[in-house]
Order: sequence, then C-alpha cells, then structure tokens
Amino acid sequence: MQEVIPTNTDFYGTCEVKTPCKCVAMKGGHVTAVWNTQDCTNINVCKPCMDEKIHNGEWILEREKVRGMKQGFADIAVYSEEDDFDTPRLIVEITKIPDAPSEEANEIYSQAVKDPVISEVPYFLLATPDIFYLWCQKNTHKDQASEIKTDQFLNPYLKAHSLNRANIAISEDSEFQEKFKDIVRKWLTDIITTQNELPDFPDKSGLCEAIADGFVKTDVFIPLESYAVEQGEDARSEGQPLSANPYDPVTQWNQYRSWIEGWETDNWILESLLAQKKQKLEAEYPQWDKERNEWIGRVNNLFTLIHSWLEPLVHNDYLKISYNDISISEQSLGRYSVQKMIITFFNNEKIELTPIGFHIIGARGRVDMEIGMRTVGIIGIYDDSGWMFSERENRRGKPKTWRFDKHNFESLLTEFAEAF
Repeated sequence: MQEVIPTNTDFYGTCEVKTPCKCVAMKGGHVTAVWNTQDCTNINVCKPCMDEKIHNGEWILEREKVRGMKQGFADIAVYSEEDDFDTPRLIVEITKIPDAPSEEANEIYSQAVKDPVISEVPYFLLATPDIFYLWCQKNTHKDQASEIKTDQFLNPYLKAHSLNRANIAISEDSEFQEKFKDIVRKWLTDIITTQNELPDFPDKSGLCEAIADGFVKTDVFIPLESYAVEQGEDARSEGQPLSANPYDPVTQWNQYRSWIEGWETDNWILESLLAQKKQKLEAEYPQWDKERNEWIGRVNNLFTLIHSWLEPLVHNDYLKISYNDISISEQSLGRYSVQKMIITFFNNEKIELTPIGFHIIGARGRVDMEIGMRTVGIIGIYDDSGWMFSERENRRGKPKTWRFDKHNFESLLTEFAEAF
C-alpha cells in the first residue's frame, strides 16, 4: 500500500496512472497532483484512476502529514437531503463472502468503524450475496449486527442481472463487485422511492424509514470533520503537501474539501465526458487516416480508369474531362477533400461523377453518376477492389445492379447521347 498526499490543486494535464477502461485523461484532461511519500515525487492522476487506486487498496491518503483531515471510502452511501452532504445515513460495504460467518463480518465492521466518520454514521451495512449484516450504531448494543437472509428479497434483483447464487461463487471479483454493487444500489433506490420497506425485507432497525427521503451514491469519498491540533504543536516541522504557507489544519481541511467536492461539479461531469470523447476520437485517428486514404485512392483510380476509356473521344474533341475539389464530412472519417469528375460534351451537356462517401450501407464507398435525369451509383464491392453499377428504379424497390466495365459504361453514355 502506497501513501500519497493530495496537493488540493487540479488542472488540465495527462494522467500518469492510465487505468484501462477508467482513465479519462490519458492524452489530456482534468487531473490533480498527489505527492508520493515513498519516492518523493509528484503523480498527476485523474479522479477515476485515483478512485480505483484507493478502492483497490493500492493507495492510502496519508493522514499524519495532512493533519486537518482524514478520509474514508464507501462502495455505497445514502445521504439525506436534510443533512450535511458530508454525513451519510447509511454506508454499505460490498464483499464476496457467501455464507459469511458472523465472526468475519464483525472483523470487517470493527476495522471499518476505526474510521471516526463511519463510527458516527447511523447505519452500516455489510452486503454479501447470502446475508446482509446491518449495524444500527445509534443502538446501545451497536456492535451486534442484525443478520438478514437475502434469499427472499434479493432474488428478483439477481435475476434481473442474470446472476444466481451459483455463478456468483465462481465469478471474477471485479465483475462481481460491480454487478452486486449495482444490485444493492437498485434495491436501496427502490426502498427510497417506495417510501416504505419492500416486501420480504424484515427491517426492525428503522433503516427504511431513516433513508426514505435520501439519495444513493456509489464509489464515494467520505471526508471527515477536521480535528484539533494540540496547542503549541508545530506541524510545519513534520512537512506539508507542496506548500510554502504555514500549516493550518482548518485551512488545510477547507482547501481539501473544496477540491474533492470540485470533482463532482457539473463542470467536471461535462469535462470528463468531453475528455472521454476526445480520447476516443484521438485513438481512432490512425484508423481514420488509413480508411480515408484508401477511399481517396480508390476514387482516384476509378477516375483514372474512366479517363483511359474516354481518351479517344477526348483526343477527337467530342468531350472534355475536368476535375473539381469537393469537401466531404463523414462521422467516422472526419472532413476531407476529394475530386469530382466532370465530363463535358461538345454541346455543353455534362455528366458528373461525385463521390458520396466511404461508409455506405451495403457497399464499400459510392460515387454517383448524374447522367441527365438519372442517377446511377457506382458502388465499391466488399472484399474486392472492384466496382458495380447500382440504380434504384423506384423508392421502395430493391436496387438493380450490374457489372461495371467499359462496355456498360459506354452504353450509358450512348443512351445519354441519343437524347441530345
């Protein structure tokens, strides 16, 4: 376990942790700097990666040097709209211990309540697939848990997530953690929205009533109230997180609380979303470039082929061939420039061949051939560098397709010339 100190500053930068499927700042985004007490180095990290490190027990926020705060972490917390956001009414710990013995559950609880904030929360729930251990900490015998069998009230939620008690036992820990956490979250949300305890849930502790007006959050920090520093004690001599200012526990706590709550603002949600979209887009750029260059090359080769077929007619001044640059925008290729081909006959009648796009339903690219009142498509063939003609005779009918070659191309031009 590695101890880190939050510096209470956040900025745009690159996350150095880069947790797969979690990181939102691999190539730039909202990050904070934490001080690695082991190597005496800064680590820039985004919030999802920091959450993951703390949740997995790889990081612990160092408590001795940041004297004005302590910090816990909860799988699920239920808050009341009437209370301070820092004080949940219920904390839930998710664990995979089928048929967990009460001794092991009590050990988990006793370790958890060493954290002062957890010891003050009215209810603590250790959720396992088979038994819910519920501690009501306002009771005189708060160390005694109510053991509630889950087979009655939890089965509908397990079924909805395609889980049963047999496959829970063999599922991967990370997979179980997320699925079971979502089940417990949904169950708590249903208790809140029904304003009463659910059928088959034997609640004698008053939990359902206590959280009836609350709201549920998952993977949350549980910041604690600052505690006093003994009179005359000089914390500056013990070091402080990257600050030249005199150490003050109240100021330190207020700065940290503002920083950690800042992660949850609407701006952060928007910035995280934009960072994920931008990161995904940048990851796709190499594939875009490859497909875009392939498509432009195919169009150029097509026009070169057609030009070669018409070269004798150009030589005898029956027609001219020209090209114009056009701009095309495709969601999966971005905006790019490609040429369109214009065939102009001696009487100024024209045929235009215009690229439409690479990603076309049922084809690998399409070029539309505007010939009089007709529009004949030249479509790319999958798994082939060739082309074929395609024309829809009516809106509902299936398109007619035929071979793309010199003979069929000249037949189209002949039909067009007969109408001069």
